[in-house]
Amino acid sequence: MIASADPASAPPDPTGDAQPAPASAPIEPPATDPADADPAAASGSPGSASAPPARAKSAKSAQPPPLPESLAPLNFDNIELDAVLSDWVDAIKDNGVEAVAILGPDPFASVEQRLVLAVHPPHLLPAAQSLAASHDFGAPWRSAESPMANWQDIARSAYASSSRWRRLWLGHGFQSVARVEFALPAQRALECFMFSSREWNGRSEASALVWSALNVWPLLRRTLAEARGLLTAREVECLRLAFDGLTAAQTAVRLGCTERTVNFHITNAMYKLRCDNKLAAVQRALWLGAI
Repeated sequence: MIASADPASAPPDPTGDAQPAPASAPIEPPATDPADADPAAASGSPGSASAPPARAKSAKSAQPPPLPESLAPLNFDNIELDAVLSDWVDAIKDNGVEAVAILGPDPFASVEQRLVLAVHPPHLLPAAQSLAASHDFGAPWRSAESPMANWQDIARSAYASSSRWRRLWLGHGFQSVARVEFALPAQRALECFMFSSREWNGRSEASALVWSALNVWPLLRRTLAEARGLLTAREVECLRLAFDGLTAAQTAVRLGCTERTVNFHITNAMYKLRCDNKLAAVQRALWLGAI
């Protein structure tokens, strides 16, 4: 059932209670893959027991990886993702939809922080960033157990003090917005927003847009994850098997490699995801849509 979102009845702003999550100490990855640095250990030969592991670089010189989320929306540099968004807009233009925006959690910040993962067409980025910075929808919406799919008349309450994003979208000629949420662990979610230049008179048009978002989501989720490109395929595979409950030894048997190589890939993933344990790495990989 599609709910019409009344701005006046939206959940309260929780900004007075939420505290940013403390930053985790960065993990310094091994200098090289154990399979390359120590062939004897990788092959399981008797000589591997006496061979010391490769020494990591000094912790004092270690620097955390740059935050990839500080870049522009992913579709700005990814032709495949932008083509998916363009085709999606073309498919729903009969409903007056001329723009879409995808918001997702910032994996390195608190639950309230959202990022603009993609927006089409690109010139609407400031309006999408204003929506991401607002406290409309997002974590407060989920905390109040509000519907995962809803629509709203943008002009309504557009000039309230907390509705700058509505004024920006209204200034671009958009009258209505439909939103679909795809839940992630720990109160995070990916949110799809579809903006129409028409004012909808009922739920039928919004329902059709929600259906279109559900249809395109598998392809959109995959292209978003690939466009991020933060983790290698082997790192994703090791984290996925860890999510399934496999130990490093069991993962090594499944992948046909050594346990040391599995730990190497997981340590690299932890370093890239700026966390200091495997559970946090799995959770952040889920937020990124990688697994």
